[in-house]
Amino acid sequence: MCSRTIQLTRKTSYNFTLLGPSETETIVLAPGIDVASYYRVGLYIRIHNTQVVAGQLITFEIDDALLPDEDPAEFIQRNPATGAPFSELEIDESDTAPALVSTSATGLGAG
Repeated sequence: MCSRTIQLTRKTSYNFTLLGPSETETIVLAPGIDVASYYRVGLYIRIHNTQVVAGQLITFEIDDALLPDEDPAEFIQRNPATGAPFSELEIDESDTAPALVSTSATGLGAG
C-alpha cells in the first residue's frame, strides 16, 4: 500500500471575527495536489485554538480539479452523484481545542 503525507500549510492563524453571520470566505489551502495515483485521500485538521461562536461554521472541502497544462483555468469537479464536494469537514462551536478532526474521499482523479 502506497501512502504519502503532504503538509498543506504551516500552523496558521485565521481571523474570521469580522465576518457576519451569513457571510462566507473561501481560502484555497493547497491547489493542484496530484492525487491521480491514489484511491483514497484523507484530510486531517489540527485545531490549536478556536473562537467559533454559535451560528458560525468553518467548512473544509475536498474537490477534484483538472489542471491542464494548456489552459490556465481550473476546472472543479464535484461528486457526480450529488453535486456536492467529494468530502466535507465542518468545525463549529462544539469543536474545542486541542482536537484532531478528519475526513476522507475516494475516487478522485478517476475521471
